[in-house]
Amino acid sequence: MWRHMRYRAHKQVNASAPVARTGIPVRGIHTSRLRRVPRRPPSRTALSFVHEHGRLGLLGSKRPVVTLVAISQQSLAKACGLSGLSSASRVTNFSARLPYKSYAPATDAWNAIGAFVSDSVAVLSRSVALVSRTTYLTLLISPLALTGPILHVLDRFVDSEATLAGRTLHALLNTWWDYFRWTVTASGPTFIKLAQWAAARPDLFPEALCSRLADVHELVQVHDWSHTEATLDKALGDGWRDFIEVSPKPIGSGCIATVYRGKLLERPSPPPPKWRQWLRWLQGRRKPDPLAKGADVAIKVVHPHVRQEVLDDLLLLGAMASMLKPLHFLSFLSPKELVDTFASCMLAQLDLRHEAHNLQRFRVNFSKEKSLRNKVHFPEPIMPFVAEEVLVESFVHGRPVKDFLQSDLETREEISRLGVQSIMKMIFLDNFLHMDLHPGNVMVCSRSNARGKDDVTLAFLDAGMVTELSPKDHEHLAGILGAMFNYDGQLAGKLMVDNTVTNNSLKDNYAQPDLGRFLKGVQVICEDARDHGDQFMDRMSEYLGRMSTLACSCQVKLNAAFLSVALSMKLMEGFHVALHASNNLQELGRPILIKASVLRDN
Repeated sequence: MWRHMRYRAHKQVNASAPVARTGIPVRGIHTSRLRRVPRRPPSRTALSFVHEHGRLGLLGSKRPVVTLVAISQQSLAKACGLSGLSSASRVTNFSARLPYKSYAPATDAWNAIGAFVSDSVAVLSRSVALVSRTTYLTLLISPLALTGPILHVLDRFVDSEATLAGRTLHALLNTWWDYFRWTVTASGPTFIKLAQWAAARPDLFPEALCSRLADVHELVQVHDWSHTEATLDKALGDGWRDFIEVSPKPIGSGCIATVYRGKLLERPSPPPPKWRQWLRWLQGRRKPDPLAKGADVAIKVVHPHVRQEVLDDLLLLGAMASMLKPLHFLSFLSPKELVDTFASCMLAQLDLRHEAHNLQRFRVNFSKEKSLRNKVHFPEPIMPFVAEEVLVESFVHGRPVKDFLQSDLETREEISRLGVQSIMKMIFLDNFLHMDLHPGNVMVCSRSNARGKDDVTLAFLDAGMVTELSPKDHEHLAGILGAMFNYDGQLAGKLMVDNTVTNNSLKDNYAQPDLGRFLKGVQVICEDARDHGDQFMDRMSEYLGRMSTLACSCQVKLNAAFLSVALSMKLMEGFHVALHASNNLQELGRPILIKASVLRDN
């Protein structure tokens, strides 16, 4: 409060200097006669993503000119169709901050005119940027839109590759898909993430599309070192060079940020007390101090202009969703809901403070599990150096899982056990699941134990995308798995379906999902598994693929919470199969399932 107040003295006395509440001596001023004069209020934001209302809203301005400009911006946003975003997105500025001023009718007339002109220029520049972005994307997508329908219609009539026409058509289709993947990567980070997200929804999109999108890699772009220095100065202050030494050569880059390697020159915080260090050693949790002087760190810096580009793309996606809304045969997809869900995930990844929070939560969760406490770890955020565009965390010394595919059987089985039990713990015990577990984000490390041997450990990186189920969805998940284990396809199918979307679609005669055929198909899958004596967890990939294909053909939208968990379990199965481990997948997860069942009953 005292930082935002100014003080005026109305009476000076020749007395010793009293000490104000701030601790600073005030000479010659009688403290009883200090009058608080409030400063000018902080700047207002005309257009924002509002967390409380979940929509583009006008926060308000005391200038009539600014209000008119803000209303025009809001009208532009509504015209583009982005009228809502998930409440998970925090307050994110959508336009430049407009300074607060109160104008007198006559004396500040020229200032009001100047403000109106500057604000109009800002709106015009944003409109020009949106038009140019739309033109660029249209030029990229036009060849696909013109040739795709023709090639796919011809593919229905020319089936054989033995003829010259069949081979030519097959080559043209492969070229079309290659250009499709290149277009996605050239469109920027929003569409790369959108492709990766769509690949994880096989219940909504055809299998051919999902398999092609799964191969889309992030466009590797490395920004200039000058931008990195400027971002570090802005986020951490000028004194960061006294604590961190950063190598200008990046060690990795994605569509959101570039990663550098550095070293701590000084410890940013006091070390823990000796008694706490001894206690951690007795508990078997003694690890290298990530904050010690000379410790290696990883520095993640967001690319320049990524935030504004993503916000522009989300506006365009919202406009596209509004254009698709009248198409009744696409109503089961709920385009508006899909855009809102994707937007909330995308905006969360732009703020690296979310990733720091997720890493801390994962570290706390796994520190409570005795069997995984010293076996699975996550990078530790260096909290004094965490900001919206900068994240400094402990460096993980490890190798990717693919380097251990030819190692001895004992090592492969241990890696498989740690991976399976970690994912099962995230799903069933913690209800906090890492949603970006591709092979590049799982590292295998070695650590010396008390017997002088090296123990295999796992490290999970890049925790910017996570999911947490509601209590109702978590209960549904347990019911679905229980029905599958009991081979009750009817019950499992009913719990899998997104009831909200299905009920809304039933009101539309043009888009009625074939729910009965879907339930019968799930029952057939369960009966096939029972007849072959299979366990669902051992062949989750096959069964999930069949159910997703069935849901897409029946226009039935599956529950997103179940699908996210099922895809993680599918990844867990692939992780297990790639290592050629001999241990049974369901036996590995049994301890976690038993513990989760006991906790749920209690």
